[in-house]
Amino acid sequence: MVTVIDSDISKDNDVSLTEELYVIPDGEDYILYAPFERSILLVNKAAIRILQDLKKGIKNHLNLNSSFFKQLIKAGILVTGKKAHQGMRFQENQTDFDPEGVSLFLTTRCSMRCIYCYSNGGENPKVMPWETAKATIDWIINHVALRGKNRFCVSFHGGGEVTTAWALMKRCVEYVHQQAISYKITARIEAGLNGVMDSPMVDWIVENLDGATISLDGLPEVQNLQRPLSNGRGSFDLVSATLRRLDIKGFNYGIRSTVTNESLERLVDSVGFICKNFGAKTIHVEPFFLAGRALGNNLSQVDPQRFVEEYRKALRLARTYNKKLTYSGARFNIITNIFCKAAGDSFAITPDGFVTSCYEVSDPEDPRVSLFFYGRFVHQTGQFEFDHEKIQRLRSLTVENKSYCKNCFCKWHCAGDCPAKLELQGDAWDPSTSPRCYINQELTKDQIREAVSPEYEKEG
Repeated sequence: MVTVIDSDISKDNDVSLTEELYVIPDGEDYILYAPFERSILLVNKAAIRILQDLKKGIKNHLNLNSSFFKQLIKAGILVTGKKAHQGMRFQENQTDFDPEGVSLFLTTRCSMRCIYCYSNGGENPKVMPWETAKATIDWIINHVALRGKNRFCVSFHGGGEVTTAWALMKRCVEYVHQQAISYKITARIEAGLNGVMDSPMVDWIVENLDGATISLDGLPEVQNLQRPLSNGRGSFDLVSATLRRLDIKGFNYGIRSTVTNESLERLVDSVGFICKNFGAKTIHVEPFFLAGRALGNNLSQVDPQRFVEEYRKALRLARTYNKKLTYSGARFNIITNIFCKAAGDSFAITPDGFVTSCYEVSDPEDPRVSLFFYGRFVHQTGQFEFDHEKIQRLRSLTVENKSYCKNCFCKWHCAGDCPAKLELQGDAWDPSTSPRCYINQELTKDQIREAVSPEYEKEG
């Protein structure tokens, strides 16, 4: 969207660049990008020199009434002295705790043994007591009702596979529906699932959930290698049967695919296979991260440059099927200062009753709990206890507090990237050593380039 500002520069030569303007090299040309104005212009090197002079206050040789300058004014890239800068300001962090939903991590049991599992799912089986689950549902509904809101979300996720706690999951969903009706509040229920289910389970999911993400890493051989069952056998046949049944039922689901170095060269084929065979409209692709079982299996980190190259090819292919391929760090359509709600208002409960702001940090033995665990359910009192100082610290996980991101064009989109992954590398506020930084910048640049030239397609 271009912000149009009517102006007669001849009457007011006091012009300056908008508060946030980024110059992105693009071959022999440059992209001018003003994120808060949502303005993008493709210019040459001569234009960049003119803007550099303007920034230094050198104006005497500039023709401020030229069509070039008028175009910059219309785009909001230049502002006149009579106009206030249009930069967006994010709300100050609230002092109270105000989640709009809850994530229930019902169990660490798992029917799979994925080679890269960040939580070593299935190796230390635990199941959340009903008392904890019920108290959590009661808390969020009461909280939402007291705030005068008319909807909330419940999601099932965590370090294991929720369907391995099937009776508990069904009981939770039934209770959510009952309480939502009682409070006259709309509940949306979602889940992250591994797809290992029989037909009656799939049918129940269709009838009782509003959406789900199913993990499928692609081609049968890729899926079987990376996501074996707990007995060591391949999981593809079971998961594909679940997806086909969901398609028959017309259920709304997305697919999550995790990429390793071993499967990266098959990414395009895997995306094409998913597009041809299953009805999911969105395929979310992520490189695995060195944590949990990936460390034990001595997996090597995915090369960022190769990932970008293969992702670009897969993106073009997905579009030919009218499918959406996504990656978490490239989201030009969003202007934000946080990567996710882990920065303060995510409310997730582990099987042990701890409150965490991140679904990747659910094990009490995880060294990152000092940052992401901020409360617990106390069985003796039946109440939750929250550490509000920790909540405020989590709320400082904004891109404004990440000095490495200060001059990056990508910062209001990736917001300094995933804090849990950064913390694993040593500092949640410092993306400087993250291999994802290159990926985020390159893929976001592609999206910006497409916005200025819709016919643009980056060659792989």
